Amino acid sequence: MSNISWESLYENFKSIYPRLSRSSVYFRPFGYMSIVVYFENGMKMVYDDLRKQAYITA
Repeated sequence: MSNISWESLYENFKSIYPRLSRSSVYFRPFGYMSIVVYFENGMKMVYDDLRKQAYITA
């Protein structure tokens, strides 16, 4: 079993959502296999690597 880093989750996010990732500023861990991605305009998005889906948070 290999270790998965938060950076690899961010890389997965960038490969699945290349247009969104252009305006991303930074990310933070969020729960199990999820990260919060912050954007230039102040928007936040949670990316769940298990489902390979992202959704906008308030």
